[in-house]
Amino acid sequence: MTVIDATSVLESTSALDGPCAETSEPVPSRLDRAGRIGAVWTWLGFALGTLVLAVAYLIAARKPFMVETRYLLFWAGLGLGLVPAVHRLLNPLVERAERMTITVGLGLFTFVPKYLRNPGKPIFFDELAHWSQSEQLYAHQNLFQTSGMVKVLKFYPGLETFTVAVRQLTGLSTWHVALLVIVLAHVLSLVAMYRIGSLLTSSERVASIVMVTFALNPGFLVFNSQYAYETQALTLLLWAIVFVLEATRPRSDGSRARSLGFEFLAALTSAAVVVTHHLSGFLLFVMMAVFAATAAAHAASPSRRTRERVARLATLVRLAVLTALMVVGWLFASTKGHPDAVLHYLTNLPLKGLGDVFHLHRSGSSRKLFHGSSLPPWMRVLGFAAPVLCVALAWKSWKSVRERDVHPLLFGFLVVAAGYVLVLPLVLTRNGSEAAHRLFPYAWVGVSVVLGVSLGALHRRAWLHSARRGRRMQWLAVGVVAVLALGNLAGSANDAYI
Repeated sequence: MTVIDATSVLESTSALDGPCAETSEPVPSRLDRAGRIGAVWTWLGFALGTLVLAVAYLIAARKPFMVETRYLLFWAGLGLGLVPAVHRLLNPLVERAERMTITVGLGLFTFVPKYLRNPGKPIFFDELAHWSQSEQLYAHQNLFQTSGMVKVLKFYPGLETFTVAVRQLTGLSTWHVALLVIVLAHVLSLVAMYRIGSLLTSSERVASIVMVTFALNPGFLVFNSQYAYETQALTLLLWAIVFVLEATRPRSDGSRARSLGFEFLAALTSAAVVVTHHLSGFLLFVMMAVFAATAAAHAASPSRRTRERVARLATLVRLAVLTALMVVGWLFASTKGHPDAVLHYLTNLPLKGLGDVFHLHRSGSSRKLFHGSSLPPWMRVLGFAAPVLCVALAWKSWKSVRERDVHPLLFGFLVVAAGYVLVLPLVLTRNGSEAAHRLFPYAWVGVSVVLGVSLGALHRRAWLHSARRGRRMQWLAVGVVAVLALGNLAGSANDAYI
C-alpha cells in the first residue's frame, strides 16, 4: 500500500550531496559531526531545562511576588528542554532508535513541571478525590466504595484498582504509586502517538512530529499530568488505537494470526478504558465508529473493493460493536441498572454550554477569556494564536492529502480533528468551558496526526529543494511548536495550576 511519505526523506547521505556541497568538507563527515552535536544538545537541553524549572519553582515557593521572573524561568526551562529535542527529531537523518529514546526523554521531561508543583502530596481537586478513593479501596477492599467528592468515581474503579495492586506489590504509598502512574502515562502516551504516526504514514520523521504535537495539546502538561482517571484512560485509549491500526495492517505473508492477536489486544485495552473512565469509553466507541465508517467509504466502490479492504472493515465493525457493548454493559452493571447519575454527569455541562453558544450576547452565558488571569500579555496573545494556527495547518493538511493515495484511516483522524474546531466555541461559555478543556486532549489525537502530516509534507518539500531551505523550514517548524506550546498552556491553565 502506498501511503503519505512512504519513503523516508533523505534515506542516505548521498541525497544531500548536491544541496550540501557548500564547503569542501566531505558530506558524511559533516553530517556525522552535526549528528553527534545534535544528540548531545538534546540531552543537555533536558538536563538544563530541568535545572532551570527547579529554580523557577523554588522562586515561586519562596518569593511569590517575583511573578515575571518565575514565568521567564519557567518558559526558559521548557524551551531548553523542548527546542533541541524538537529540532533533533525534525532532522531527516536521525534513526528510529534515537527517535524512540528522545520520545521517552520528552515524556519524562514533560512530567517535571507537575512533579515540581506538588511532589509530596495531592493538591488539586481531582487528585484528592482519586487519592482518597484509592486509600479507601486499600483500607476496606471494597471495589465500589462511595466517594464523597465525585459521585461517579465508584462506578469506574480502574485507576484505583491498578493503584492498589501496584501498592500491594511494591509497598509504596498511594501517592508514590500515583506519581508512577503519571510518569508511565506521559511516556507511554507519547510512544503510542509515535507508533500511530508511523503506522499511518510509514515515516519515522512524520511520526516524530505527530508525537511532539500531541505532547503540546492543551491538557498534556497540566490537566493530564494529574493523578486522575482521565490520565490513565487516555493513555489506554491511545494504545487501543495502536492495536486497531496493527490489526488492520496488511500482512505480506497473508497470515491472519498476527492480526487476530492485535485485535484481541485492542479489545482487551478497550475494556480497560471502559472500566477506568466514562468519557474515554464513550469517545473510544465514537472513534471506532468513525474508523469503521471511513473503512466502509474506502471499500464502497466495487472497483476498489478487495479482500484486504473487506477484512479491514470487518475488523473495525467487530471492534466498534464490541466497544459499544462494553460501554453500555459496564454502565448498567456498575450502576446496577440506574445509569442516570453518570449520564447526567457527562451531559450536564456540555448541553448547557451548547445552549450558551446560541446566547453569547447575554452577559450570564458568555465569559471573558483570560479575565483576571495573571499570565503575561504575550502569553494571552499566543493563547488566541494557537487555535488559529491549528486550523490553518489542518486545512493545509486536508488540501495536501485529499487527492493522494493515503492510509484509509487517515480521513478518520481528520474527522476526529474536526472535533477540536466544533468544541472551541464552548470555551466562550461559562457552562461549557470546563467540558471543552476535558474534550481537547481527545480531539488532539486527530489534530496531532493532521498537523504531523501537514508539517511533515512542508518539511519534506523544503529539504528536497535544498539543504538550506530544509534547515530554515526546520527552525520554522520549531517556531510553530513554540507557539502551540505557549498558546495551548496559556489557554488551558492559570497561575494556580502552573
